[in-house]
Amino acid sequence: MVLLNRKGNLSEMKNEYIKTDLGNYKITVHPGTNLVVFLNGAGSFDTADAFAPVIEKLSPNVGLLAIDYLNTGLSSIQKKEYSLTEDIQNMVEMITERNPKKVIIVAHSLGGIFARLIAAKLTNVTGFVGIEPTTLEILAGIPDIPEYQEKKEQFNAMTQEQAIENMKKQSEKSFTKKQHADLWQHFYEDSKRDSDKQYQQQSEVFMTDLPKMNDSKFSTNMEVRIFTEKYRENEYKRSEYYTKQTEIISVGDNHYLHWDYPTEIAQKIQNLV
Repeated sequence: MVLLNRKGNLSEMKNEYIKTDLGNYKITVHPGTNLVVFLNGAGSFDTADAFAPVIEKLSPNVGLLAIDYLNTGLSSIQKKEYSLTEDIQNMVEMITERNPKKVIIVAHSLGGIFARLIAAKLTNVTGFVGIEPTTLEILAGIPDIPEYQEKKEQFNAMTQEQAIENMKKQSEKSFTKKQHADLWQHFYEDSKRDSDKQYQQQSEVFMTDLPKMNDSKFSTNMEVRIFTEKYRENEYKRSEYYTKQTEIISVGDNHYLHWDYPTEIAQKIQNLV
């Protein structure tokens, strides 16, 4: 299917705020019979901002739903401590309220965990596109394999300021000037409200909840496309994401592959829709 450039249509996506007793979720939506749900990784980025180079290349007929987790992006700080089950149920309701014919979930990093748990509660999730989605293997600890340890050492050797500067240089390559400005403006807005503490606290709650839910897998016939660095290819082949209909695409040398390969990722999404 031919990709369409949505640059002018990104402005047609609307921001909404969903009030819950846990806090207010910010979502970005565009109507469509089939729905592509975007889930971010950990951190302060707004989800629609982070996936903008991918979104702009999808057909305007495709429905879109980008969800910001509580304590991240433009969602509110949590009002109280809550369980992973409660969080997942809120996101499931955001999806079902749009009454989609079918759902494709696109997730980066930590978002892969949410994707599996959401898909387990829906009957119309037909496809998943993961950008280095977090595996249970990684949650248990970084493997004692040279390539993994080398990446860990590289990451630990950088200060937070250096990591951010590297990401800014990376995002400049695929984002328009406006997309780039929005991405980092919203990043710093989130940083100013000191949400890291709440996010860390909630992550600890989730890590307690997750072992009770770690048997959630995609159906054996789920269409799965995983973008990853080459050294992680075997990890995904033995992971809970792997199905009979899985394709692993090895590209790049960093964790934010959707910033470097938006066209390739958009094409895989469009083919599943």
